[in-house]
Amino acid sequence: MTDKRTLREYLNEIRECEDPDKLRNELKIYDNWPILLYGNQDELFSKVTQAFRDSPKPEGIQDSWHYVGDSRGVRTQLFDYGLGTAHVQVTRGSHGMWMSEEDKVNGLDHSVWVMFHPYQEKKMENVNWFRAMALAIVGFGEYVMRENLTARFPKNGL
Repeated sequence: MTDKRTLREYLNEIRECEDPDKLRNELKIYDNWPILLYGNQDELFSKVTQAFRDSPKPEGIQDSWHYVGDSRGVRTQLFDYGLGTAHVQVTRGSHGMWMSEEDKVNGLDHSVWVMFHPYQEKKMENVNWFRAMALAIVGFGEYVMRENLTARFPKNGL
């Protein structure tokens, strides 16, 4: 695995991977998997949460997500992956863990972050949680590319 791959190449690789060890160790799929988004905080938060609420749609997030509720007032919205075993939180504001210079894009801090989690009561039949999370991440990653959002995935070089 090189750090020179594109986001599309990375998403294709995790989409096709069935090996939980490779997903975890090489492709870095794990609990608390973040995607940092950059732009106008209010517009970006509204756009992304609406995309999750309106899924599945061909021009947006194509996978089915279900709104769960708000957390921490209206700062965080929670969604469950329709197929199972993934949960996502979309939070307005910056996360303190990713405030270093290397986390900035064009000198700017992220304004919204999306965090993927593997635990949910509903499970996909014959699919482990690494694979289910990978599918959820791929669907959102494709949305990020279609919408041309400025984003930072946890793997360097994308």
